[in-house]
Amino acid sequence: MSFQSWNHPAAVQHIVRNEQAIVDNLTEDNATRVLASRRTAEGEQLYLVYDQGSAGTSPPNKLLVKKFHNANPALQVDGNVMYRCNSEMFLLANISHKNIIKVVDHIQREDAIMLIYEYPVHGSLRSWLHQPMD
Repeated sequence: MSFQSWNHPAAVQHIVRNEQAIVDNLTEDNATRVLASRRTAEGEQLYLVYDQGSAGTSPPNKLLVKKFHNANPALQVDGNVMYRCNSEMFLLANISHKNIIKVVDHIQREDAIMLIYEYPVHGSLRSWLHQPMD
């Protein structure tokens, strides 16, 4: 698989940046494994969405959304979900490096917590290390 085809998910919807638009666009079509070097635990899913910028005046930016929820979707956010989310936030807050993606926002709902990351423009380190040789 070439890097360019990996870098562009098949179905990504453009959205206006607001919490409800982001939550509404967390669909199977936007699910991704862009951070394939990291395993996502049960109750975690990654999505790729677009930020339209302010009133459409700036070009869309890709955002990566990591959704933390209970393995049983009928359950609300509990201490386990909060712990997993806080652990990731604590880890990222203590690592400051240009190669580590940054959390730009978060959304908290009764059934899930979502961390919103800047999208790695040039893909993941894994994609660069495991590209097929020409």
